[in-house]
Amino acid sequence: MLGLVLAAAGLILREATGSDFWDGLASVLIGVLLTGLAFAIGRESAVLLIGRAADPATQREIRAEILGAPGVTGLEELLTMHFGPEQLLVAAKVHFADDISADEAEDIAGEIDRRLRERLPVVRHVFLDPTQRTTRRGEPA
Repeated sequence: MLGLVLAAAGLILREATGSDFWDGLASVLIGVLLTGLAFAIGRESAVLLIGRAADPATQREIRAEILGAPGVTGLEELLTMHFGPEQLLVAAKVHFADDISADEAEDIAGEIDRRLRERLPVVRHVFLDPTQRTTRRGEPA
């Protein structure tokens, strides 16, 4: 709308004064306006780039949800990736308690998936990799 106002003002001033200066000035101002809008839209769109990781607050929520699940003893690695404006992929290497079976680990993973989707609707896919804790030299397994 501002561009239309500038164009109309330029035309009216050209007709009123007889000088083409006002029409040219309006055209330059419209160009500056469009350039500013392009930068603003580009900056806003950068947040929605595909492949970008989730923001730190969202990652903290995901980490807390995974670590809060019964049977989970640790989280080795958490990766997140946007593959659309409202679509987030979560991949994590999770340590499960040694005394649970594979079926129980699968049930826990399904529950984590369900809870993450409820808590954060942007989460679309959750991949959990059951991983054993790595021991360092001199540490008990």
